Amino acid sequence: MKYFVYTVNQLVEGIQEFDHPYLDSRRTQVFVQDNGRNLCTIDVKLSNYLGESVIEDQPVGPGITMPGLLLTYYGINHDLTVENIYVKPEHRGQRIGTIFMKHLFEIGKKAGVKKFSGVADPKTKAIDYWLKFPGFRVPDPNRPLYLELNF
Repeated sequence: MKYFVYTVNQLVEGIQEFDHPYLDSRRTQVFVQDNGRNLCTIDVKLSNYLGESVIEDQPVGPGITMPGLLLTYYGINHDLTVENIYVKPEHRGQRIGTIFMKHLFEIGKKAGVKKFSGVADPKTKAIDYWLKFPGFRVPDPNRPLYLELNF
């Protein structure tokens, strides 16, 4: 359990240190929900210097939304899953998502994450985006939208 708490704390501290010229890192908010059994979700809010959120929550059903930048850490197998990352259209082109993901890989490795994974949204070009990162692969041809990166 101590290792789980240490890893989550390292991830949170690293996320809070994320620096991007378009963003005001002092406004970065990280919310952790411990779901028990070495499992937690991490909801990240990023804002620009005007205080505007650059991340957009996504509707998933009537009255239900998913945070725009949501991670799940599974402590038992040291797996960090990117559940959702959605930069608002008016803030795209600043490489916010790409630079954040590279930063997340670095801090994840330092914190002891052994595997990153994610599921690409079939309605977008997300699969092409994920496959640009060196090492990401589709491990199961029967699940062509599931990707992982092992360290």
